[in-house]
Amino acid sequence: MDVELNPYAAPQSQVLTRPVPVSGFPLAQRRRRILAGFVDLIVLIVVMFILAFTIFFFEIGRMGSEQQFSFGFSTDEPFWGTVTFFVGLAINWVFLANGQTLGMKLLGIQVVLVDDLPCERARFVIRRELPLHLWSLITFWEIGTIIMVIDVLMLFRSDKRMLHDMIAGTKVVDIRPRIG
Repeated sequence: MDVELNPYAAPQSQVLTRPVPVSGFPLAQRRRRILAGFVDLIVLIVVMFILAFTIFFFEIGRMGSEQQFSFGFSTDEPFWGTVTFFVGLAINWVFLANGQTLGMKLLGIQVVLVDDLPCERARFVIRRELPLHLWSLITFWEIGTIIMVIDVLMLFRSDKRMLHDMIAGTKVVDIRPRIG
């Protein structure tokens, strides 16, 4: 053994440094952001349909065929909205580590901080997705729907940042490889 073990030597570990900025990437095109959102929505609808269908059949089996079963989405909207939020997190959990969702990964876009640093998962969830979920739960005079529409319309500003991007201090960039 060539290496001498010195118990009094200073530790020889890697010191963590600040993440390297992902600069040089242009802002994502509006259509890519919209398509990524549609991909995420379709995947979420399919998974929620399977979940709701499974729950429906378990409830029918438990109640018996002579009783009437109603799903009650109108009165259970906050519950199902929250379930949908957590199912969406579960579907995208691996991708969120890189500041992406499944749709963003497929379309080559990524969420980064305004100063081009990577967006960590906690910030993505708490400051970017949670406000959207909470707004969607506001049903008084359809204020939640109005806020969601305003959020989407803000995509057409010159900086292409939506309301939830501004709250989280993020932007969406195109990370596809450059050709030529």
